[in-house]
Amino acid sequence: MMPIRIRYKDIPSSTQLFNDFLYDFERVRPYYGRSPSLSEFESVARKTTIEPEHRKALVKSLRYQNEGCGEEVAKSLSLLEDENTVAITTGQQIGLLGGPSFSVYKALTAVKVASTLRSRGVQAVPIFWLATEDHDLAEVDHAWLLDVNNRPSCITVETLATVHQPVGEVQLAKSEPARLREAVTTALGDLPHAELAAHLASESYSVGADLRSAFKIFFRSLFDRYGLILVDPMDSTLRRLAAPTVRTAIENAMDLNQEIVARGASLEQDGYHAQCHVTASTSPVFLMRDHRRVTLTIDGEYVDGEQRYGVRDLCALLDESPERFSPNVLLRPIVQDFLLPTAVYIAGPAELAYLAQAEVLYRRLLGRMPVIAPRASFTVLDARAERYLKRYELDVTDCFQRAEDLRRKIAGKLIPTSLEKAFHDGENSINMALDAIDSDLAQFDPTLGAALLNIRKKMFYQFGKVRSSVARESLRRNERAEHETEHLTNLIFPNGTLQERSFSGLSFLARYGEHFLDHIYESIQVERHDHEVIVL
Repeated sequence: MMPIRIRYKDIPSSTQLFNDFLYDFERVRPYYGRSPSLSEFESVARKTTIEPEHRKALVKSLRYQNEGCGEEVAKSLSLLEDENTVAITTGQQIGLLGGPSFSVYKALTAVKVASTLRSRGVQAVPIFWLATEDHDLAEVDHAWLLDVNNRPSCITVETLATVHQPVGEVQLAKSEPARLREAVTTALGDLPHAELAAHLASESYSVGADLRSAFKIFFRSLFDRYGLILVDPMDSTLRRLAAPTVRTAIENAMDLNQEIVARGASLEQDGYHAQCHVTASTSPVFLMRDHRRVTLTIDGEYVDGEQRYGVRDLCALLDESPERFSPNVLLRPIVQDFLLPTAVYIAGPAELAYLAQAEVLYRRLLGRMPVIAPRASFTVLDARAERYLKRYELDVTDCFQRAEDLRRKIAGKLIPTSLEKAFHDGENSINMALDAIDSDLAQFDPTLGAALLNIRKKMFYQFGKVRSSVARESLRRNERAEHETEHLTNLIFPNGTLQERSFSGLSFLARYGEHFLDHIYESIQVERHDHEVIVL
């Protein structure tokens, strides 16, 4: 089976903004500036630079953060020291077991873009930004695996988290590493590379580990050979390095909020949506207190619920303790790209939406914005799924629906041929008879046509109910079809969402080994942005 490309317009929940970004870019150019093409990547890369002393401090911090890395990451760090080197940046929340597999696809997209640019004479390195500052623990304390029986299996961990604690600092409960390994081992059973996957989970999520260090070990194990640099924004050196941009945002927050609100209105006027709700009272930063992320609001001054801060007071605190300040969702990418010489940012659909709002801050605070490019997107099929699709004459998109809807569709294909013909002939006969009556009725009394139309609708409604009952009974009698329908749903649209948004990449490592990453890497084409279906 050759790789199949599916346009995002044919994928459930794909937004109009994302579709236009991919297929009608001129409509959204005012929000992003540059289209995701190699020529634009090169153009921006040749103009992107940071101050020499800034770069020196950045690389020093990244060397410390990536201590113990492999040869390829060391090469990337050395290359980043060069004043002409740019970053191809992406990032994600530090989800358990690497998070959903799209995190893997994001990282490999950054690697592929950097490699492609280097082949064209542009010095570029891939960088992955760890979202360690987020405090939404419910987003990262679990993972879904496609288990040995091809069923979704949810793995969860207990933590020692406090309320609003940054997830990067959250430690696993003492008993969790052993329980996690047992859960992973049980779920993956005797899959070909289950031992490799279980070992990776165990080595990463060890006793005493916090979610940040565990995710770093997990990702380093996967991507060291690709030269991917990992960045933790909570590093104290980076906090101090980013302070000038944070200060400017604090000082100009009210004006910036007005522009962001106007941008949201512009998006909605153009038929899109504003991903982030911003008002005049929105603060661009959170304040860290006792390992908690405290929300600030603006009411003449900055207010945290307990005390008030004038702009000067807050900036003085920033000068003294920059590690106590954490950017909000719109300021975060600006801080990231102030720190890094980012030429291209690899984004998912939701990120792409809020970056349309963040463009205001890029322009005001940074004076430059990287090219925004969509991450690669995949559905991975096994040979059985490929065979079942052919058997029932289905497209992959037919599986992007509720399990009961797919079951109904397949059931309709199982009705015995003779009975299907009888239904077809019966429908035709009814139509012909009613058409003849309708013709004569129109001549006799045109006002009676509506009554006949209602009769036709009711007859075919009842006819359809009988046909559906026959289809369901056909499926019930066919245990193989029931099992195969379940296999397709579990693999392609688990939990009512795309495979890549649900299953951890560990599911596929257990089936295909480390070559899974190479398959994905080779499948990525940097200027093709459709969803791709591959068979392994």
